[in-house]
Amino acid sequence: MTRAELDKRISERMNIKAIAEGADLVARARRYATKKHEGQEYGEGEPYIVHPEEVESVLIEFNHISSTLRAAAWLHDVMEDVLKRQEQREQFKRDFPGLLYLIVEAVTAEPGKNRKERNTKTYPKTAALIEAVIVKLADRISNGRRSKATGSKQYEMYKKEYPEFRAALFTSDIDTLPMWWELDRLFDYQGV
Repeated sequence: MTRAELDKRISERMNIKAIAEGADLVARARRYATKKHEGQEYGEGEPYIVHPEEVESVLIEFNHISSTLRAAAWLHDVMEDVLKRQEQREQFKRDFPGLLYLIVEAVTAEPGKNRKERNTKTYPKTAALIEAVIVKLADRISNGRRSKATGSKQYEMYKKEYPEFRAALFTSDIDTLPMWWELDRLFDYQGV
């Protein structure tokens, strides 16, 4: 086998173009989120962008390495936090179409008078798309770990609402079980 034949075979197996496009998508999502969350804070004075970065890290930790999921980690709070007008959301849909848009839209909180009502309205649309569930689990792991480590009162809020969160979103899909086990441990969940 010649070097050219070997290079062709490797290129076909690795689909280098798709890998490059995936890396570009994640980088584009990171830049977009960094710009849109500029000036926002996460926790005690940190720039907000540390949170999407942590969500992406959680996805990678649990072997969810697709570029679409990783891009969704960066974008998961954009629609809820900074894209308030319909025309902004339509532009976002054009910029990040297809499955990526569907994931971000599925994890975006629905309007409601309080957190419980927003969650009750949002969980069914999240549960309908396994990729959205995966991103939401990574988000909750990130928030739970951070709030527990810093002693934030949000940890108790997450822990209190965890049984409802689990009941609404639980799936025994093999791709989600390790994340559920981490959340069960994190929130000392003893339910069945």
